[in-house]
Amino acid sequence: MHSKSELTRGFFDAMIKMDNNVIFKIAEDIINTSGISLEEVMYESLETLGKEWEAGDASLAQVYMSGVICEKLADKHFPKSNVSNPEDLKIVIAALEDHHVLGKRIVLSVLSSSVIHADDCGVLDVGSMLEVIKNDMPDILMISTLMIGSALKVQQVVQKGKQIKPDLKVVVGGAPFRLDKDLADLVGADAVAYNAFDGVRIVNEYIKTEKLV
Repeated sequence: MHSKSELTRGFFDAMIKMDNNVIFKIAEDIINTSGISLEEVMYESLETLGKEWEAGDASLAQVYMSGVICEKLADKHFPKSNVSNPEDLKIVIAALEDHHVLGKRIVLSVLSSSVIHADDCGVLDVGSMLEVIKNDMPDILMISTLMIGSALKVQQVVQKGKQIKPDLKVVVGGAPFRLDKDLADLVGADAVAYNAFDGVRIVNEYIKTEKLV
């Protein structure tokens, strides 16, 4: 019988090699091993990948495909009722005006593979995003941007969105916020996710404490 550390290492190695067959075989071994959680192994592996991505030791393709693979595992092995966020916690994610949505897709995959559900609202303008806030009343709104012009419009979403739902929490991400560390404060965001793994950490912290960090 393999230890948790051995299974986690094997899972991570197969994940960065994007070897679906090995990953699914290891997942079955984990499920059949008493005392080891597949969810924990997936999360720890994604967390390690996130650190390698930040250090420049992992590629965008590895990050994206690992998220997709883990998302498939989550769909297969975790009933929808087992999502980490409580049933009354609503998370919405959307790109603001920019039609380049790869970043948002990666965040969704990593969230899902970490057993966190978010409603994908696609690409919205400011008015449409405010309508989503009004109709869905999310607890957390995650906004992805690519261009500085779109990033600056987050301020309108924050100001008007919090008039609709005062306790709304807005998490921003995308190139403009990585390049300018002060931009998130400028537009009034509650938190900034510099990568998909930051997004998972921020949501998990909110689930535990109802505070964004």
